[in-house]
Amino acid sequence: LARIAAAEVAAMGVDISQLRAFVDRSIAALALLGIQLMWTTDTQTALEQCKVKKNSMKECNTRQNHVLNEMSSWCLQDLGAKVNRKKIETLVTVHVHQRDTTTELF
Repeated sequence: LARIAAAEVAAMGVDISQLRAFVDRSIAALALLGIQLMWTTDTQTALEQCKVKKNSMKECNTRQNHVLNEMSSWCLQDLGAKVNRKKIETLVTVHVHQRDTTTELF
């Protein structure tokens, strides 16, 4: 299951239009893994590009803020079951910490 989640996130890349569908069809642990893999890949790529592309971390920070805004907007919708709301809120909380780390690196 983890490999499938990792493959789905890798196929998604930085296109977050498919993120909600991935989160909705995944159990909480796999959704969290996917969010963490997405952040790690994006941040690592930006750090590797810093030598040749000076604004790569700024762009990464912008993308992370966009992901956070997208996931936060889900909390304002009817998420159905209480467990689904808890999953989304947990993803948002974890991504806030990831975004803060990206901001510190930037």
